[in-house]
Amino acid sequence: MRALQEELQRLKAKEALSAAADLAKEVKDGAVITRHDGLSNEDLRRLAQETVRVLGSGVVALAGTGADGGKAVIAGAGSKDLVERGVSADAIARPAAKALGGGVGKGADAVVGGG
Repeated sequence: MRALQEELQRLKAKEALSAAADLAKEVKDGAVITRHDGLSNEDLRRLAQETVRVLGSGVVALAGTGADGGKAVIAGAGSKDLVERGVSADAIARPAAKALGGGVGKGADAVVGGG
């Protein structure tokens, strides 16, 4: 069972890398803002972080329906250089999550939440 879980995590990481490369192509003025449905909170956060890594410098805001197809999920991430200059992922994602009746965790480089 453990081997299957590890294999699943490896496949998810590979898929996230591929999706992040595609999302990074949508960058405009250093930001990627788009909808991506069907991922859990953790997977959407991981995708946002991986997209920032592919970009090198920038911010990413992703929103969509979660893996259950019903609840909205929001994730935000910022590159280290921008975080050092005062950019905060929670400040970017919090208003959208609040509009959905939810919130996000605290974090300058990456957050996830929803409503």
